[in-house]
Amino acid sequence: MESLAAENRVFATKMKLDEDVVQFFAANPLPAMWSLPDVLRDPNHQDFDKVNDALEAVDSDTVDAFQRGDQFFFYEHKFPGDPDRGARVGLLVNALDEEILRRRNEILTRVNQTEPPLPYQHPALKGISINENYLVKLTDFDTSRRFLSRNGWAFHVVPTLPSLNSSYWFMNELYEPSLADLARIRLDPLMIQPAQGYSPMEYKMRVYGVPLDWTQIAALREPLHLQFMPDPQVLGCSDIALTDVVWSPREDGVHFICEELPTVEGRENRASRYFHSIYDPNNECFVHADGALRFYGDDELAQRNLTHVRDAGKAGMRVKVFQLDGAINRDAWCSVVSSFFVWNEDVMGYFGAGIA
Repeated sequence: MESLAAENRVFATKMKLDEDVVQFFAANPLPAMWSLPDVLRDPNHQDFDKVNDALEAVDSDTVDAFQRGDQFFFYEHKFPGDPDRGARVGLLVNALDEEILRRRNEILTRVNQTEPPLPYQHPALKGISINENYLVKLTDFDTSRRFLSRNGWAFHVVPTLPSLNSSYWFMNELYEPSLADLARIRLDPLMIQPAQGYSPMEYKMRVYGVPLDWTQIAALREPLHLQFMPDPQVLGCSDIALTDVVWSPREDGVHFICEELPTVEGRENRASRYFHSIYDPNNECFVHADGALRFYGDDELAQRNLTHVRDAGKAGMRVKVFQLDGAINRDAWCSVVSSFFVWNEDVMGYFGAGIA
């Protein structure tokens, strides 16, 4: 089938977006699907008129085509008795999501930059230490309210998937005192809000991992590798082609690598999720962990699909999302890696992960 992402791009080309409107929704950590109707219910909102103008500018043929599509179901009840307006809202949400995702990925994958990328030029981040991967220390932020606050502004970590809450669960793990001092994170270039009055979303799902057979891992003399192919009918897995896992014994410890590869169609809308760690069997803890995004071109993804992650080397363009250096408890590590791959049923099954 043609992916919803491809359908979204077709509709998005028919929308005219005001720059102020794009910037408002790009800075908002709530998906436009939720926040846009709120704007329309408030005639005093700063972007009320501009949003209405964008809705009215959509031609009726495009509205009719959207109403015949699968996505209209999500919007036809937003404005009871006015399906035309609901369809226009759905079209604008799609266009905003496409444009914001394009901008985010363009900033993350930009090369040969002479200045730190967004958001690191923000006044609230003045004087902050940024490493070569554009990661900053978690302890440079006030996280007492479970979000990243600094000098009166709220920041966010980069989402690992197009879903804005995809990094929520592993960040909740990093907020724990045993990990916070070890953590560096990549800030999202667009989602920035005044901290005063800001209330982060709370999601009731909790992902956690059950420890593996560490005796087996410590005794490895040859790499242990696995590969999973998801059921495409499982919710949230339709854009996953396969997931590779390898435990590789080396001189400095047992290296763990896991990569979730997108489908060819999914590559246009997302990167792969990539996780690397080093386990010290003598001290029974991890000494390093990092989660990253790997962006592939069509040819790169086709080549990557011909091999397993244990032999893939430095494929694609890697953008680190977070990094932990120091003694990491095994139970905490299991929860971090399971949370990083949230919605990947195969990874969660491998770790014996559960949801509470």
